[in-house]
Amino acid sequence: MAEHSDGGHRMNVAQTLAGRVGDDGSDSFDRYTEARADKEQALATIAQIKAALLIKQVVKIEDVIQDADEAGRDLKSALSALPDRVAPVLVGLNEVDIQRTLREELRDIMNALADRMEIA
Repeated sequence: MAEHSDGGHRMNVAQTLAGRVGDDGSDSFDRYTEARADKEQALATIAQIKAALLIKQVVKIEDVIQDADEAGRDLKSALSALPDRVAPVLVGLNEVDIQRTLREELRDIMNALADRMEIA
């Protein structure tokens, strides 16, 4: 690397371009190098995010909000229909069978919602 003398200090060209070595030993070249490394790290992070978007590991918040809204509407609809659908089945059952039937129906609703979320 090309060097030149500056009043008893030997500096390379890169140090000269980045700034001179201070009397206290501080080196603006080191600051320049650190800033450049920070910039490269930021660019690498951006590239990782873009790659993740391409392979669907990261999603847009708008898509998440839309999917959550649809899932909420589906859950509300399924729960609202539960009494009309299950009431005729519950007539004449004892308390234990009513609880079992209601648990099964609720589990079916939750599984259907979970299956829907896995597809999205």
